[in-house]
Amino acid sequence: MFFDTHNHSQFSFDGSGTTVGKSAVAAAEKGLGGICFTDHCDFYVPQMKERFEPIVSEVFDIDAQQAEIDRVNGLIAEGGLGKSVPRKFRIFKGMELGLGEKNHEQTRECLSSHKFDQIIASVHYIEDTDPYFGPYYKGKNWKEAYGRYLEVLLREMRWLGDFDIMGHFDYVARYAPYPKESVLYRDFPGLFDEIFKYLIENGKGLEFYSFAPMECSTLNYLASDLDDGWDKNAHQSHSGDLTPRDFSVVKLAARQRGLACVNSWGAIPLEQYRMPYQDYSFTYVIRPL
Repeated sequence: MFFDTHNHSQFSFDGSGTTVGKSAVAAAEKGLGGICFTDHCDFYVPQMKERFEPIVSEVFDIDAQQAEIDRVNGLIAEGGLGKSVPRKFRIFKGMELGLGEKNHEQTRECLSSHKFDQIIASVHYIEDTDPYFGPYYKGKNWKEAYGRYLEVLLREMRWLGDFDIMGHFDYVARYAPYPKESVLYRDFPGLFDEIFKYLIENGKGLEFYSFAPMECSTLNYLASDLDDGWDKNAHQSHSGDLTPRDFSVVKLAARQRGLACVNSWGAIPLEQYRMPYQDYSFTYVIRPL
């Protein structure tokens, strides 16, 4: 069963197009088992934004949001949202918390006075600017801009500690003026290693997703542990007879050729299960969870 864990409602400054109830119905109709509303909460908004748009509060009414979630959950339990929303469907209480040195005190106070099912920790503002409007990039090349953002993300993540998901580490690249449009591991391996190490050691995880169906597997074995190649007598290759390694191997694929053969000792798959020789493209995202 799948849950959508990053949503904004009418309580977010950017969520006026929906409501808790409308989004819950839409999620249930798509077959989800639940939804979490993580409305935006940035206690500090840089003044530079008023050069581009009116500044509005980016702190939502937490008590009102949670009361509305309780109300709609009550309707669901009574079957009050219609047949498309099963009674076991659940709405969870969350927040997307904007991090930065200038709001540490307010952040701690908020978290000490409210309970959440899920907190997404994000960095929307950096060096007293909003990257969306561009000034942050002035005087920086892509590596300086992206690297600095990752450094702040890591610093704030370590400071907060109490969160469930580290949100969009690629935010800084979305509006960047560089030909380099992505924040890639190979460009910042040291920083990403520190980020992933912290997340994993502190009970967080990684999410792998694609914009189309994909195949994946996670094993505590290398491919060479399970398959000796042409010589099948080198060692016992059944997983039950192997010693698991102390790391996991994650494999992602758009799809693979099927095994639907007329026998299991050499015949190629039936035509409908083959992948013709051609160029294929596959896009996926890895993000902290």
